[in-house]
Amino acid sequence: MAKKAMKTPLTRAAVQIGTALGKATRAAREVGKVTPQTRKDLSQMKKSLKSLVREVERATNRVKKALR
Repeated sequence: MAKKAMKTPLTRAAVQIGTALGKATRAAREVGKVTPQTRKDLSQMKKSLKSLVREVERATNRVKKALR
């Protein structure tokens, strides 16, 4: 029978480092996939916010004129 190899502290540390790197790589790839869609969403939100600001300004001017 073959003896079961003992894992040295160095081997265990290497496994932990490799696991951490794998998790970090996976997270980075997920963020990379989501980033372009997020940019599009933000640009659409900016456009809608600008239009809302214009509408509020117009409404404010109408109310000021009505109160004169």
